[in-house]
Amino acid sequence: METTPNYTLKNDFQTILRVSKDFSNDRLTLTFLGSMFGLDSKKGAFQRFSMEYDFTDTWSVLSGIVLYQSGDKIEMKKNGANDRIFLNLKYSFFGTSFFVQKKQKNNGPLKLTDTSNL
Repeated sequence: METTPNYTLKNDFQTILRVSKDFSNDRLTLTFLGSMFGLDSKKGAFQRFSMEYDFTDTWSVLSGIVLYQSGDKIEMKKNGANDRIFLNLKYSFFGTSFFVQKKQKNNGPLKLTDTSNL
C-alpha cells in the first residue's frame, strides 16, 4: 500500500451546511446541502437543492439538482462538468421501499432499486 496516492493534506479546511424545512403538514420538504473546500471555495465546491413531496403514506417523489464547481483539490479538478438533475419516484410497502431513479447524465434505462437493506 506504499504506492497508493494520498492526497490528504495535514491542514485542510472544509465547510458543510445543510438546511431543511418542512411545509404543507410535513408533506413537502425542501433541502439545501452545500460544501466547499478551502476558505474561499477555490479548492472546489458543490450544492444540492432538493424537494421531496409525499403524495400518500406509500408514494413520494424526490427531485433536485446538484451543482459542482471545479477547484484546486485533486478530487474536485474535473467535477465542474458533472452537474446533475435527478428525479426519484418511491413506493413503500410493508417496510420495503422501491424507487425509480433517473439522472440527466445517465441515458440508460430506468432502474428499480430495493432499498430495504440500506
